Amino acid sequence: PISNFQHWAVAGIAPEQTSLEEDTVPLGAYEARNGAGDIGYAGPCPPASSTHTYVVTVHYLGSSTNLTDGVAASELVDGIAAAELASVEVEGTFSRG
Repeated sequence: PISNFQHWAVAGIAPEQTSLEEDTVPLGAYEARNGAGDIGYAGPCPPASSTHTYVVTVHYLGSSTNLTDGVAASELVDGIAAAELASVEVEGTFSRG
């Protein structure tokens, strides 16, 4: 099921950025606290013998959120919603045996 756990929330990525290097945050970007309360990415890890659906949303913003590293993910999501011009989502499933 889709939950409200935030695995990663990052903003400030330049529109020209076409890829992200593993374990890096692009210059000028900032991260919110994830659902575990840490700054950064918390990968998928559903309980054994279960399948979870994950949603990745990319937002195109018309203005800055004026937030910085360490804000709550919910605060960043609200800031993104206020500045959003467009967005796209992709869903995937992940399971552990």
